[in-house]
Amino acid sequence: MDSKRPPMDPEDEISTVLGRLRERAGILDDAIVQRLQALGYTDETLILIRLIPLIAVAWADGGVSENERTAIRAEAQAQGIEAGTPADHQLTEWLTAAPSEAFQAASVQILAASANGDLDGVLTACRKVASASGGLFGFGAISRREQDVLDRLSKAFVRKGIATLQR
Repeated sequence: MDSKRPPMDPEDEISTVLGRLRERAGILDDAIVQRLQALGYTDETLILIRLIPLIAVAWADGGVSENERTAIRAEAQAQGIEAGTPADHQLTEWLTAAPSEAFQAASVQILAASANGDLDGVLTACRKVASASGGLFGFGAISRREQDVLDRLSKAFVRKGIATLQR
């Protein structure tokens, strides 16, 4: 008996991928699931959408410091991202080369619109990343560019009536 499967019809394959994404995301809206797939998220990397705001803050000054990298890795571990997984590999790529502004904006928009989790927690983690590298005696710990990103994230989340961020 031949254990090889016949090749899957491309439409069936797309449907299967979208189904796994829908299941992992807990999102029933097909349009959102299709946007996630178009952005390149898979059922194995979707967990990273909650880290995109942290990535945006880290790249605000044009590079990711070792302290910011450590803070993001700690949050990734807390989110259940294990070393060597596709999510870990993608995260490493984003810590090396910033994802595009358009990708970041679309990801944040989806996160704000569909999050069924603690976005205040996401913003708290963003502040940890922002303050990870800076300051002298606690002054200037968050750069102006990082604060601008924090403000944009806060507004995106507040517009959905989900979270607030205090300076």
